[in-house]
Amino acid sequence: MKAAIYNRKSTDTEDKQVLSLESQRRHNGEAISRSDDELVDTYEESRSAKDPGKRSEFDRMITDIQAGNIEVIYCWKLNRLARNPIDGGKIQWLLQQDILKKIVTSERTYLPSDNVLQMMVELGMAIQSSRDLGKDAKRGMREKAKMGWFPGLVPIGYLNSYGQKGEKYVLVDPDRFDTVRRCWDLLLTGTKTVKQIHHIATDEWGLTRLGSHGRNARVFSLSAMYTMFSNVFYCGQFQWDGEIWQGKHEPMVTMEEFDRAQEILGPRGKPRLSKNQNIYSGLIQCGCCGSAVIMDVKRKMLRTTGEVRVYYYFRCSKSGKKATCCTEKGSVSDSDILDQVYAILDSIEIPQAFVEWMLDELQLSQNDSAKMEARDLKRIQKNYKDANEKVNRLMKRQLDPSTEVSEDLFKSMLKELEAERDRWKTMINDFHATVTQRTTDTVEAVNFAKDLRSAFAYGDRDARVAILRRIGQSIELQQKVLTFRLAKPFDTFKKCNEKVVGKIGSIEPLKVGLQTVNSSVLEQVIPIWYPGEDSNL
Repeated sequence: MKAAIYNRKSTDTEDKQVLSLESQRRHNGEAISRSDDELVDTYEESRSAKDPGKRSEFDRMITDIQAGNIEVIYCWKLNRLARNPIDGGKIQWLLQQDILKKIVTSERTYLPSDNVLQMMVELGMAIQSSRDLGKDAKRGMREKAKMGWFPGLVPIGYLNSYGQKGEKYVLVDPDRFDTVRRCWDLLLTGTKTVKQIHHIATDEWGLTRLGSHGRNARVFSLSAMYTMFSNVFYCGQFQWDGEIWQGKHEPMVTMEEFDRAQEILGPRGKPRLSKNQNIYSGLIQCGCCGSAVIMDVKRKMLRTTGEVRVYYYFRCSKSGKKATCCTEKGSVSDSDILDQVYAILDSIEIPQAFVEWMLDELQLSQNDSAKMEARDLKRIQKNYKDANEKVNRLMKRQLDPSTEVSEDLFKSMLKELEAERDRWKTMINDFHATVTQRTTDTVEAVNFAKDLRSAFAYGDRDARVAILRRIGQSIELQQKVLTFRLAKPFDTFKKCNEKVVGKIGSIEPLKVGLQTVNSSVLEQVIPIWYPGEDSNL
């Protein structure tokens, strides 16, 4: 039969462990030499297979198969042909229609008569693996940002180090760092325009930028210099994934110098001054279209005194004079936003009397807790037993010729069932530690909510962001009103406080020690705090 070889290697994370093109050529060449097939053509490319329509050689091979010029494909693995459902479907359909007679890989040979489910499972696993790797890469980049290292190509004046994955960091470029700093010095004098500085740096000082992988010096453009002067990376921070992170790299300029540079640049500067940082960046979304809520900074000079006052307003990033994508109109001042934030903090803040009562009740209810723990443990043990029985049933079915499935499908199903069984086994082993941790988490959450308003009022930007991230699963702004979807257990705290206010009119009588609270007040609120054994404590 007329055969072809398909070799593919990509620079994506998905292919880090894949054989090189030379190794694939050798493997597929040896395989075809051992067969009776006739090699007609070889298709080879260095492209990712995650997206359809991006591989010219693959498309050419599909055309040749449809024309009857190719009947057999030799490739190292099935995931060399496709990592997306569209290209995978093309190959599978050609095989089912007997236009393609067989696909030969290092693992097995696929024929038109084979069970279609098996090939679908293997292609699906390749697609899911590609998606999971993308998520893992994003998660790894975020962890790197948390550590203080920029997860990307650094700007001119710095270098990306080379080493093992997860161990790369930012270095100073010994050939360019001082020259770039001289550019900043010229700008800060206020006597040179960016265009003049660019001319001096490139024509007189010979400033160039490095190409990919630190090779091939290239021309440093004027637009790149404007971008350089507005990049917070040079003052020790960096922007990634919509947030500003504190970096560990060596700063080239101070924050004061950076702020001064933005004032000199004016409208071309894209200022990101520390004193004007939006503490709600990435936290609040538009309730109308789901876009980010951004902050506008406006300055107004008072004619009588000459004083410049700064005002901050928040709006949907898709609204405004030049944007028509969102129907949400207008903006809301920072003071209105702050008032609404304080209102939600007040609604979930736990009074001192409740904190003391709860700690006492946790000590008194150990017997009840033990009963609940025994019931939960019994449920987990039953789930483990059921999962183990599923594994045994699958093994018995595989031993019966009438219910036997292919070896690859069996291994896939067995792996999934064993993973479920092992998960329940781990929960049994960790059960008592988990219960203890749950109690610890409850106490910690109550203590966290005890003085929430003052913690927010006196906290710095990072502390405020941490509070909002913890209490809110999502925060939306619509028609100038903030809507919080509270995370657990803070949604429960809010409902409890609302019931208390509805019963006694105010939470104020409970903001004192438990011993000093009037007994008549306690008689009314304790049924709310502890409604009974049937409630979800």
